[in-house]
Amino acid sequence: MFVRKNAVAVKLFVVLAAAGLPATVWGQHHIDVAVVNTPNVKVVNTPSVNVNNLPAVQLAPGTAVSLSGTPMVQVGNTAASPVLVHDTATPNRTPFQLQPSFTIQDGSVEGGTTFSVPAGKRLVIEYVSAAGLDQGTLIYRITTQDNSANPVVHFLPAIQVLDIGAAKESIAGQAVKLYSEPGTQVVFDALRQGSTNADGVAFSVSGYLEDVQ
Repeated sequence: MFVRKNAVAVKLFVVLAAAGLPATVWGQHHIDVAVVNTPNVKVVNTPSVNVNNLPAVQLAPGTAVSLSGTPMVQVGNTAASPVLVHDTATPNRTPFQLQPSFTIQDGSVEGGTTFSVPAGKRLVIEYVSAAGLDQGTLIYRITTQDNSANPVVHFLPAIQVLDIGAAKESIAGQAVKLYSEPGTQVVFDALRQGSTNADGVAFSVSGYLEDVQ
């Protein structure tokens, strides 16, 4: 009896379809389809895929997303919640300031001090100034090192010499672009004409430390 009823229903469906009339197949239901075991799904004929109504799209860690051609990607963040960006060609930079000071000892014509550049960082000096008190004019030097640990000496000329009693204060200041590689030593020192008395010298340095890629 069940087989005969199904046969009648099929014949009726064929007749109605041939006549252009709507037909309903009894027993048809909408069901959910689960795709398991991560199969490959091939989409052909370059269809348009629209993602609407804020669905959740999750990508596994390390998943690569490629955009081919010249697609336009629009980011809808507002100025109150901007998207953070980073220029991969520019290393991360940390502002740097240092005020090394030392004393030229009595009987010596020079004195200095050093700074160790941290590992994994390059020191970039953008401005340096110096001041010291002596019987004559002081000569200031900064010695950096390249990536082969070769010393590079830079001279900082005094731009003003003030008479302070019997002594002279030599003042220097200049915008520069000096580099010293990770793990190297930067030397700040000064030279004087005589060797009498002990004289104090102070440098002021500003710039940044950048990650070495």
